Amino acid sequence: MKSAICVLLLAAGACADTEARKAFSFKRAAADKPKAVKAKETVNRTYADNEIEVWYINQASRADRRECIEKQLLDLGVVPHRFEAVEPTKESIKEGGKDADCVKGGMLKNGAYIDATGGGFISTGEHTRLAVVGDTCSHKRLFQQLAESKSTAKYFLVLEDDAILNPTKFKTAINQFVDEQWGYKGPYAKDFQMVQLDFIGSFCMGHRVGKAGGKRVFKPKDIFMPGTNKGADCSRYFGTQALLMQKDTLSSVVEHMESHKTVPMDHLQGELPRGLAWRPQIARSPIQKFIKAPEFCSKTAKTSSISFKRAPSAKSEINMDKWVDAFQTETQAGDTSDDVKEDEE
Repeated sequence: MKSAICVLLLAAGACADTEARKAFSFKRAAADKPKAVKAKETVNRTYADNEIEVWYINQASRADRRECIEKQLLDLGVVPHRFEAVEPTKESIKEGGKDADCVKGGMLKNGAYIDATGGGFISTGEHTRLAVVGDTCSHKRLFQQLAESKSTAKYFLVLEDDAILNPTKFKTAINQFVDEQWGYKGPYAKDFQMVQLDFIGSFCMGHRVGKAGGKRVFKPKDIFMPGTNKGADCSRYFGTQALLMQKDTLSSVVEHMESHKTVPMDHLQGELPRGLAWRPQIARSPIQKFIKAPEFCSKTAKTSSISFKRAPSAKSEINMDKWVDAFQTETQAGDTSDDVKEDEE
């Protein structure tokens, strides 16, 4: 091999010089050598079971959604707790009205209150504005109730009634995030005010603050607001179908909500000083592309409560196999855009 190369070099007049031959080397320079890749160790991680109370928010008229979310939780061995949604009116949010606390800190311009869950279009107007305010207010009142409760649970999981849960790792992922040994260790790990789970939309790489379960954890800010075109274009952490809260910081969340203008609920994590976002892929929203509710849920359960009103559904039986198949084939299970990369390990 060397002689063949030398013949070629001689043709070019390069092998005549002894020093030139000495300089020619097949050895790689240190900088050119590939870095050794350290094999990842297989670690058996066992996550401690924490006391996590699960609540969902549900309108009185949405028996279809109530049936759907409760069937999922009960089949997973989780006790569901229901909080009836606030449904304010134009009169009730005025000063002295029964829902005046919903807008205690004031309101944004009407264009900021929109609904993108209506089936491929964005709805606006008075009904939508009040429904969005009611959604935020429902969460605020539930947070206050939980903060003042005698519950011994350290953590609360608050769900929208249209959330579609992953039956294979729902419990594990929550315990994983808060696990003392293997959980999230980044900023606000101990005193987070909210963890938005499975947001829909894009994220900003500059918002990375850590990792959990192989997924990046973000500190959202400057949330993009479609109705006003304010905020960073990459900062689209939308969806509140699942929120992880902890009891010790709930009062601070309520205080923030009452001392600031009422924002759509999925903008709050971007305003809270210690709000986080994480996508463990355990709770999806029916507005996601190709998403369909489990077979045991009524078709109307997917329909927006903000844009429309729907009648309750007929009862149906649960089928675990079809539930698992539906989640795995319809969800964003293949989305690895927020996976932790090797250089972030």
